[in-house]
Amino acid sequence: MHKIMPPFIRYCLGVVFSLLLSTASSFSPYQTVPFSSRATIARLPSSSQSSSPLLLANQVNNDDDDDNEQPPTPPQDADTKDANDDAVTALERARVLSYRAAIGASALLLSIQAVGDVGVLEGTGLDLNTLLAEQSTSTLPLASGITLLLCPVPSNRIVEFGVLSLGIITMGLGLYSGSMIDVGDTGTTAGGIIEESLSWTFAMVSLMAISVREIWYFGAAYKTECGITLVTLPWMLDLNGRVPFTIPACALGMSVLAAGKVFEPCREDLIRSNSEFMAK
Repeated sequence: MHKIMPPFIRYCLGVVFSLLLSTASSFSPYQTVPFSSRATIARLPSSSQSSSPLLLANQVNNDDDDDNEQPPTPPQDADTKDANDDAVTALERARVLSYRAAIGASALLLSIQAVGDVGVLEGTGLDLNTLLAEQSTSTLPLASGITLLLCPVPSNRIVEFGVLSLGIITMGLGLYSGSMIDVGDTGTTAGGIIEESLSWTFAMVSLMAISVREIWYFGAAYKTECGITLVTLPWMLDLNGRVPFTIPACALGMSVLAAGKVFEPCREDLIRSNSEFMAK
């Protein structure tokens, strides 16, 4: 019995020690991680790479910048930039308004000529012959020449030179005819008759140039009245041999043109737009 006890006691003490060791290890704060868990953790990115606040802020800012980026604006030609530019200088506005006022004056003078041409005032005792003769050879050429000089035209040297020359000649003939009337030459001589016919002819040509200009800038669809004047004006080139009722038709077209100018923006008379303001 004495020989058996020591090994048995050692065995019991070993079992008790093992149990105590396992119990103590279960309450230890440092626990071992299984192999599979350690492999999983090894494959995860480090915390300094995945959850850095600086990197997250930079990523958010880059995303915001991408969202705020605007598509590139296509280049625009000079005509498109001019058409989109609403700024009109004071000098340009004054020129346009003066041009429109001159159109109104020409339309009024033609309307007076139309009243005398159709004989509306016959039998009323009013004699308009002297007034009509004076304005047809001096006042109307002067007004039409001023209108042509004031109208904006395309930036072309040939066009600008032609308009300037025609306007100055028409104005000069109107002033000269007015001076001849003042000194008493009312067209009884051959020179006076030629002068009257020439000033009237240049006035009609100037009005034709204005009608062509309006059609070029705004389009024939929106300037039908200018088409009427272009049809009737060639039949009015001869003061003494004009076709009947052409003056009333031309006066109507010029009056409609002058009235329509009231509703057009000033910018439309400076840039060829084909009446884009009508489509807005």
